[in-house]
Amino acid sequence: MSDSDEPVETSSGGSSGDSGGGGGSPGAAGSGPAGARPETSRTAGDSTEVARLKNELHEQKQKVKGLSDELLRSAADFDNYRKRMQRDQSRLAENAQESILKRLLPVVDNFERALAHSRAATNLESFRQGSEAIYQQILSTLEEIGVTQMEAQGRSFDPKIHEAISQRICAEHPDGTVLDVVEAGYMFRDRVIRFAKVIVSHRPEEATGSGSAAESVPEEGDPE
Repeated sequence: MSDSDEPVETSSGGSSGDSGGGGGSPGAAGSGPAGARPETSRTAGDSTEVARLKNELHEQKQKVKGLSDELLRSAADFDNYRKRMQRDQSRLAENAQESILKRLLPVVDNFERALAHSRAATNLESFRQGSEAIYQQILSTLEEIGVTQMEAQGRSFDPKIHEAISQRICAEHPDGTVLDVVEAGYMFRDRVIRFAKVIVSHRPEEATGSGSAAESVPEEGDPE
């Protein structure tokens, strides 16, 4: 056998092996540190979101605290306003009472003078006139503060302002006419503060009905 016939070793196998080994290197590199980057980014993103939510929660808590403080201040202001209104109303009522009392004091003074004069006077007519003057002064004082006496005598019975306490048979007046005023009625401006207690006329033959003052009141002299 000649030298040329001897097999010649080639490096193809080794090369292929090396190349095979080299071919596996990229895969190995892919499973190395470079493959961990997406997970790290995800973790960092989660941390940022948590921090943002914490900040937002803190801001909301601060808003709630601010609203709570504002509500407490508003409640305190309203309570102070209510107390101030009560004081003002009480003061107004006291001022009104004081004004009325000041108007009545001159009447008391005149009564005292009349009583002192009556002890030494022998003329009853003079005393009567003095008493009448004081009575008129009282009515004038009441009118100044808005209180007026009702005119009931001779008028038709009105259940809105009159209270019939008895009836009297009378042929001279229509049925339901106020014959006598037992107790005067008074109004404060347009509101009744005391009904006038009256005696009304009654004609038995004319007393029919509903709305007649005679139906609900006894006749004079009858037991109630």
